[in-house]
Amino acid sequence: MKCLCATMRRSSRLLTRYYEKELRESGLTPAQFEIMAVLSGRRKVSQSELAEVLVVDQTTLSRNMGVLITRGWIIGTGSSGDKRRVVYSLSGPGGKIFRAAVPRWERAQKNMQRILGGEWETTWSSIELIGEGVLREPDLAD
Repeated sequence: MKCLCATMRRSSRLLTRYYEKELRESGLTPAQFEIMAVLSGRRKVSQSELAEVLVVDQTTLSRNMGVLITRGWIIGTGSSGDKRRVVYSLSGPGGKIFRAAVPRWERAQKNMQRILGGEWETTWSSIELIGEGVLREPDLAD
């Protein structure tokens, strides 16, 4: 029986292992790299905003952010509008680590493009369509 969920989960696990291998020397996991990528493109993001952008639960996000905070790669500060609200950004060393990891991520991306060949854009579009479809359908997203 063909199951889209099972096939996507299996592919996701294999793809994650590959990106873990590529990013290992940078000291980042794919999840941590993704957090840093979001923070590199935005200034001062709350944890709830990060969770929403990444479509991840708070517990998983907290665990990954905790590692990055402990290493000094991201910093949390009080929001200018509400000091009780913490917002996060890359630290100087975090930006350096992230920029050093980007070529490793780019190599992984290029290898995936090579593997998929002419199907790269179609595959990318299909994966995005699945995610957007689930988010658009209230009965599916909950």
